[in-house]
Amino acid sequence: MAVVFIAVSGPAMAASQVSFYGQSWFEMWWDKTDGVNNGTGFSDTDMRWQNDGAGVSRFGARFKDGAMSGNVELGMIDGRDNGYASVRTRQVWGEYDFGSFKLLVGQTYEKAFMPFLFGARGGQGTYRGEGGIGTRASMIRARFNAGPGELVVAAIDPNTGRGASAGFPAAPFSEIDVTMPRLEVGYDVKVSNFRIQLCGTYQTYNQVQVSTNKDWDITSYAIIGKVTASFGPLELAGGLYSGQNLREFGMGGTKAAWASQFDGTNLRVIDSDLFGWAIGAKFKVNDMFALSAGYGVTSQEQDPVTVGQTKEEDDDKGYHISAFITVAKNFDINLEYGVKDFGDKRAAGALPVDEGKAKYWGAEWILKF
Repeated sequence: MAVVFIAVSGPAMAASQVSFYGQSWFEMWWDKTDGVNNGTGFSDTDMRWQNDGAGVSRFGARFKDGAMSGNVELGMIDGRDNGYASVRTRQVWGEYDFGSFKLLVGQTYEKAFMPFLFGARGGQGTYRGEGGIGTRASMIRARFNAGPGELVVAAIDPNTGRGASAGFPAAPFSEIDVTMPRLEVGYDVKVSNFRIQLCGTYQTYNQVQVSTNKDWDITSYAIIGKVTASFGPLELAGGLYSGQNLREFGMGGTKAAWASQFDGTNLRVIDSDLFGWAIGAKFKVNDMFALSAGYGVTSQEQDPVTVGQTKEEDDDKGYHISAFITVAKNFDINLEYGVKDFGDKRAAGALPVDEGKAKYWGAEWILKF
């Protein structure tokens, strides 16, 4: 639902349209970790009962005036859990249509953001490692019609705070040099019942030792692909990615191993290689009820700190089942149960160690206005 205002001015009586919209997301989740995963030896269950802590609740305005369009969107977060800093910018951009291409300037979704699965948390949260590597970021982006699909080229504000730079000692490694934006190229095409999305993205920056002016390159890249298909009430989706140092791109999860690491003894950057895939399905039973399920895997490999040791390896996998209930127009409830198996982690030169499991269950309430 949106409220539309039309302003008319000028000799040609040109019309500008502004529409307002909002969404309220409320999450009620129970998260349970076993004693191995949380390190205490005992299982632990915690509840979340709040306005969505990720800022998915939103209020925004869309603007359209001839060849110019724009969007301003703010996210609303549960203030008590964020020091009452309860508003954040989700999107703010303007895009001009030149006919042969469209040019956008501002903050919006990266092409690398393509969650592979349908679930409430399984689609974008728990399985963030199995899809949705990118996030929203500041960029200059161009879109071109290319054959049956659309070609997207973007220069994006690089992320420099989640990789090896965070592992450098505070001094004298206190300088980060960035000389180029993150680059992204994507292609999106629909053929019959299928949609194919492809994306390649790359960034690099230098971490500098101020006392000697010595620097280290920290480079990240990813190749991502996703295919969705619709057959009446049935939707299928699958995707895979391969890349290096993907946590620098905004890849979710808490594992520092998904980012590059710094070897303080030998003064070198150790890159982290990752590969992941996921498959999912959603079935619409009727206009008020649908079911979905998904399964995904993330595999990580990293060179050892000590030369000659075996590589560090870490594999995760998970699954979820979901039910989507439409209570009324613009009022949905998503129920979900999911399991994340963190598998065995093989540290360099050591035997595999079980990292335990985590489970969650609960619901998201969504009202759109």
